[in-house]
Amino acid sequence: MCKNVTLNFIQRRLASSNVKKQMKRIDVVSFKRLVYSQLQIMYDLDLGILACGIEYIFTSAVALHYYTLKV
Repeated sequence: MCKNVTLNFIQRRLASSNVKKQMKRIDVVSFKRLVYSQLQIMYDLDLGILACGIEYIFTSAVALHYYTLKV
């Protein structure tokens, strides 16, 4: 359940133009800010389970890493 929710959420966020603009030039600070803002959205959606949040950070890191390699 958690994995499907986070992966779908990441795919939707990656598809939005704002996130693409943010990730054109990414550094550590902006990456942390982006992850924390996504975690805040997850908590707002009542998905704030610790394990889910930790998994989301790692899946976000992997998704952003591969995305920035393609840009």
